[in-house]
Amino acid sequence: MEAEQFFKNFILGVTEGEIVLETRAMNIAAIHKLASSAVNYLKIISRSLDSQVYNRVEIVDAISEFARRNRHSSVEILVYDCTDIIKNSHRLIHLAEKASSKINIRKLPGHLPPFNESLVIADNKGYLHNPQSDRYEGIVSFNDPTRCLELNKTFTDMWNLGEIEPYLRTVSR
Repeated sequence: MEAEQFFKNFILGVTEGEIVLETRAMNIAAIHKLASSAVNYLKIISRSLDSQVYNRVEIVDAISEFARRNRHSSVEILVYDCTDIIKNSHRLIHLAEKASSKINIRKLPGHLPPFNESLVIADNKGYLHNPQSDRYEGIVSFNDPTRCLELNKTFTDMWNLGEIEPYLRTVSR
């Protein structure tokens, strides 16, 4: 079954249960569905903003549409390593330049232990979590506010330590 079709009837804040993700296609489809369904905020942690996932037109378009959907919407992105996104002219960087009041990107400082997980939180209702960012094995849930609160605390703690990469200064606060 095609990954997009699998998530077609899932509703953020309604559909119960955890879904095990095992492939890049399932991760892309789950992130697309979370971004397409969110109303208020998206929070993303990615080791290097994996180009195989986040540099795809459909993901960038979903995040762009999300950012325009609500005047209070916001996207916060944390990355550990900005090298590839800067070198390869990542589409999310260009989107963040256009929507700098809505999309903020920070880099985790080098003195922190390497963070090798991927995380997406949508409206404190749904999340995607990959314990190893270099693998596409993880969990997505569209309705788990309790787990989202835990993950959001982790995100907020890391966000507060985040630094603005000089190259990204024009797209971040």
